[in-house]
Amino acid sequence: MFKLNNKGFSLVEVLAVVVILGVLAVVMVPAVTNIINQNKEDNLNNLKKSILSAAKTYISDNRYNITLDNSTCDSTNTSRGISKIGDNILNDNKLFISKISDYLSSTKIINPKDNSELNIENSYVIIKYDCNSRDYIFDIKDNYLVWN
Repeated sequence: MFKLNNKGFSLVEVLAVVVILGVLAVVMVPAVTNIINQNKEDNLNNLKKSILSAAKTYISDNRYNITLDNSTCDSTNTSRGISKIGDNILNDNKLFISKISDYLSSTKIINPKDNSELNIENSYVIIKYDCNSRDYIFDIKDNYLVWN
């Protein structure tokens, strides 16, 4: 009589393992995708903070060469625009990133979301002078950044 070799897995055991792996994949793939997307968003926010930091350093280095616009500070107008920083004329308080590129670690700035390059000639930071705090206000939004 032949003795059976029972060292392998049965079809039911193999199917159970495949089902368990499938359930794990269904649960894990969306979670990992969300983590990756959140990291890309965080990297973009950190990039904006770096650009703002470069703008603040630029303003600090050129604080004696800043010309404010002709508006006055009063109860209805709490901020003034900046018309000129040294030789750089600002239109609508826009400080273009090309003017502060020396203060950035790289002139080639990549969007972490889609790997497109920042057009530094058309992207800008808004800078105003706050009358109450007697300090500068910096603002950068997604629509201020132009990606190629």
